[in-house]
Amino acid sequence: MPSPTSDPTPDPAVSLRSLLASSRVAALAASSPDGPVSAMVALAFSPDFRHAFLHLSSLSSHKNLLLLNPLCSLLVHDPDDGRPQPLLLRRAALTGTASLIPKDSPDFPAASSRYLDQLPASRLMFSLPDFDLFRISLLSIRYVEGFGRAFSLTPDQWALPTNPALSS
Repeated sequence: MPSPTSDPTPDPAVSLRSLLASSRVAALAASSPDGPVSAMVALAFSPDFRHAFLHLSSLSSHKNLLLLNPLCSLLVHDPDDGRPQPLLLRRAALTGTASLIPKDSPDFPAASSRYLDQLPASRLMFSLPDFDLFRISLLSIRYVEGFGRAFSLTPDQWALPTNPALSS
């Protein structure tokens, strides 16, 4: 039996980091002059969970939109397991700003390595000239852990301590 002073509710940041660590795809929302645009993207997170990395082709409208307006949103969620109420699945809406990581940037080797560690089948696309790596600097997360468990979190509430050598 838990002690009366113990908190039986797990830390939402721990659960959120577990969700992010297991997520390899997200719905990306970007803004266009005609309205919102969404796309499915592959992604990887920095070790401290303060950044997401996307590798995008110039053939995609969302890459060009992020270059024009870097404010964006990502949605990740647990896989649909067939439960009667899918809205009980964990999900997180991440808001952030996108920035291109130039191939000659000192940040590119660590960021591309992190991306390829999590998505090794993408290696071929790094040799294609129309693909670029983007860093999404996360500003806020709305995390829904289940019924009656929703949290608005800032980076300092969910992220692990930053190690500058590993955060890119």
